Amino acid sequence: MYSVDKPLTHYLLNKATDFINRKTKGTSITSSLTSDVDSYVRSVFYKISGDALVQDNLVLLAVGGYGRREIAPFSDIDLMFLSKKEDSETSQTVQKILYNLWDSGINISHSYRVVDQAVSDASKDFTIRTSMIDARYVAGSSGAFDLYSNEVLPKLLFRDRKNFIREILSDIEKRHELYDDSFCMLEPNIKDGIGGLRDIHSVFWLTKSALRIESLDDLNKALGKRASNNLTKAYEFLLRLRVCLHIIAGSKNDIVNFESHKEASEMLGIGNTSRLLSAEIMMSMLYRRLKGVNETLRNVMGLSAKKHFGYRLNFIVKRVNDNFSLSKNEIIANDMTSLKNPENVFDAFKIYAATGKKFSIHLKEALTSRALFFSGRMRFTRNAHAIFFEILKSKRVYETLREMHNTYLLDRYIPEFGRLRNLVISEPYHTHTVDEHTLLAVKNLEELSLPFSEGAAFFKSFFPLREQKLLYLSILLHDIGKGEAKHNHDSHEEAGYVMLKHILERMALAAHERKKVEFLVKHHILMARLAFSRDVDEPETVAQLSEAVENIDNLDSLYLMTYADMSAVNPQFFNKWKASLLNELYLKTKRFLSGEERRSIAAANKGLKDFVSLMPLKYLNSHDDKTITKDYALFGKLMKDGTSIEIEERNDGATCITVAAIDRQGLFLSIIAALTYQGLNIISAKIFTGKEGIVIDKITVSNWKTLWWSGMEEQVKNNILSFTGNKCEIGRLNIKKPERRAITYRYKEFIEIDNETSDESTILEFFVPDRIGLLCDVSKVLCDCDVDIMSSIINTDGDIARDVFYLQSGTRKLGPEKVVAVLYRIRDVLYE
Repeated sequence: MYSVDKPLTHYLLNKATDFINRKTKGTSITSSLTSDVDSYVRSVFYKISGDALVQDNLVLLAVGGYGRREIAPFSDIDLMFLSKKEDSETSQTVQKILYNLWDSGINISHSYRVVDQAVSDASKDFTIRTSMIDARYVAGSSGAFDLYSNEVLPKLLFRDRKNFIREILSDIEKRHELYDDSFCMLEPNIKDGIGGLRDIHSVFWLTKSALRIESLDDLNKALGKRASNNLTKAYEFLLRLRVCLHIIAGSKNDIVNFESHKEASEMLGIGNTSRLLSAEIMMSMLYRRLKGVNETLRNVMGLSAKKHFGYRLNFIVKRVNDNFSLSKNEIIANDMTSLKNPENVFDAFKIYAATGKKFSIHLKEALTSRALFFSGRMRFTRNAHAIFFEILKSKRVYETLREMHNTYLLDRYIPEFGRLRNLVISEPYHTHTVDEHTLLAVKNLEELSLPFSEGAAFFKSFFPLREQKLLYLSILLHDIGKGEAKHNHDSHEEAGYVMLKHILERMALAAHERKKVEFLVKHHILMARLAFSRDVDEPETVAQLSEAVENIDNLDSLYLMTYADMSAVNPQFFNKWKASLLNELYLKTKRFLSGEERRSIAAANKGLKDFVSLMPLKYLNSHDDKTITKDYALFGKLMKDGTSIEIEERNDGATCITVAAIDRQGLFLSIIAALTYQGLNIISAKIFTGKEGIVIDKITVSNWKTLWWSGMEEQVKNNILSFTGNKCEIGRLNIKKPERRAITYRYKEFIEIDNETSDESTILEFFVPDRIGLLCDVSKVLCDCDVDIMSSIINTDGDIARDVFYLQSGTRKLGPEKVVAVLYRIRDVLYE
C-alpha cells in the first residue's frame, strides 16, 4: 500500500520490479499500478474538494494512457477535470488539487473543461479527442460523469464521424512514415512505432467509431479469432516490455535500445539457447508481435475505409484463370484446395504482381497456412522457379516480395533467406533487421524506374540496361551469409558466396546468369568500401575495383547494387555527398576499363599550363578543366597577395573550402583548427603539394548552410589567415575534451595502419566514438611526428567517427619505426 512519506514514482518502481520478478502479466502489472495512482489521486481530490457543492459539480477523469490503465513506473498521469458549469470556487479547487499532486513528484498532464465545451475542444484537436475517448472515472460527481458518458462520449465517437475516421487513418500513415514504414527497426519504439501500442489504440478507436464494435465476440467476427488473439497477446507483451524499459532506464522510455536488449530479455525470463542469445530471442518475439498488430491494423483500416469512403464495389466476379478471380477489387481463390499445389501458390503471387490488387483476408490467411506446410527441403518445380522469375521481372517486385515474406512463402522457397527473418546484427549505421534491410534495398532499386523518383539522378539511366531479374535476385540474396557469419565469425560476403551456389543450382539458372549473381553477391560491399573509406584519386583504388569487376557491364551492375544496398542502411546514411563519391569512383573506373588515356588540360593559356605542370599528376586526374581554371586564379592571388581562399557551395549539398598557400610544417593543422574553431563539420580533406612549395588544400564541410549568416564567409577566411599565419592561434581553441565514452557494446573499435595497399602512402584508419576536436587532435599528433597528410576521408555518422588518412614522411611511405610511433601516439589521443 502506498504511503505518502516517499515519492509515488519510487513506490511504483519497486512494485513494478517485484511484479516483473514474479513473471506477472503485463495488463495485471499496469492495472495494479494504475489502481495505486487512482487511490492517491482520489485521496487528494476528496481531501481538497471537501465542499459537497463542488463535489457535485466536478468530476475527475483519467484520460489517455492513464485512462486505458497502461501506467508504467514513470508514465505521465493524464487528468481531465470536467464540471457541469464553470465557477470560481470550482476553478480554485482544481488549482489546489493540482498543486498537491505536483508536490508528490508525479508527472501530471491536465486539462479543465466544462461539459458544454468538451466536445467543441475535442473537435478542434485530434489528440484531445482520442484521449477523451479513453476517459475513465476516478473521483467526484457521478452526475457529471453520466453527462460525459451519455452526451459527450457518443459525440466524440460519432459526430462528424467521416472526418474523425479520416484523421485516424491520416495519423497512422504519417506516424508510420517516420519509422520508414517498417516495424523491423533494430531499436524499435514500442509506443509510437509500427505495430506498437499506439497502433493497438488506433485499432480500438476505429472499431468503436467506424465499425461500431464494442465486444470481443464482435471483434472476433470482424477480424477472425486468430487476429484478435494475436492483438491480445501483443498487448500483454508490449505492456510488460514497456515496464521493463522504465525499470532499466530509471525514467520514462519507450525505445528498445541496444543497451537494454540483454537486461530486458533477462527480466522477461528469456534464456540463451545453443544458437541464439536471450536478447535475439526477445527481439524476434517482439517483431512477431509488432507484425501481428500491424497486419490487424491494416485489415481494420481497410474495413473502415471501405465502409465510409469506398466507391461502389463491383460485385461481378472476374475470372483470372482456373484458380483465381477478382472480386470486390481483391484477389480470391476459386477453390482453396487448389493451394495444395505449390505452383498455384506461386501463381497467386504472380497475379498479385501483375494486377496491382491485394489478396482478400481469407486468401491471405490460406496462403500463409499453406506456405507453413512447405518444407525447407522441398524441391520446387521448374515451373515454380519460372513464375518466381516472372515476378522479379514485373513492375511490382518490392510489394510482391514483401507479401511473400509476410506469408512465409519466401522463407520456405529460399530457406537461407528465411534465416534472416527478424535477425538483429549489430552493425554501424544500420537501423533495420537484416530481412527488412534487404527488402528496403529491393524497394529503393525499384523506385529508380519511377518517372519522378528523387535522389537517384546518378543511377536512373543505368536501370533499364541491366538484367532486372538478376539484379533483384542478387539484392535478395546479398546478405544471406549474415546468419552464418554471425556464428562462425566469417565475413558475411564469403559465407553468403558459399551458400549461394546451392540456391542457384536449385533455381536452375543458366551458367552465365549464375556467374553474374555470384559476382554481385561476393563483391556487393566492395564499391562502397572503396568509395567511402579510400581516396578515389589514388590509382590503387581504381585498380582494385577494376580488377574485381573485370568489365563495364559488371561495373554498371555493381554500381546499381551498391546504391540499393547503401540507400537501405538508414534514411540519412546515403546522402548526396556519398552519392557523389560513389559516382566519382564509378566514372574513374569506367575510364580505366575503357582504356582512356591520361587526360591533359585543354588550354591555350601558357600560365595555366605552367600551373598544371607544377602540380602532381593526381591533381590533374581528379579535377575538370573548369575547377583547374578556378584554382589557377587562386594561385595567381597567392603569388601576388599570399595565402588565398575560395569558398564554393557544391551541388551535392556540401561546401568546398580551397586554400592556396606556401607549404610549411603544420599548415594543414592550422587550417583544420581554424575550421573547427568556426564549428564547421569536416567530411573530406585533400592536400595537393606541388613543386616550389605550392600547396592546394581542399576541405569539404557538410554544415555550411546550417551555420550560414551574412558575414560568415569573410569571418572564416579571416580565421584561416589568422591561424595559418600564427601557430599560437591554435591555442585559442581550448577544446574541452568530453569524458571518455565507449561506443555501445555492439561495435568493435579499431585503429589500423596499412603500409601495403598504396604504393606511395601509408593508410591510417580508425573507428572510434566521435567527439569535438577529434580531427584537430589527430592532425596535431601527425604534425608533431613530422608526418604529412596527403588526403583524408572523414566519415562521421551519429556518434561514430570512421576516418581514413593517407600519410607520407619525406615524400615516402612511413618506415617501420615511424609507423609504431604514430600508432602509439594516435592510440593515446583517441583513448585518453
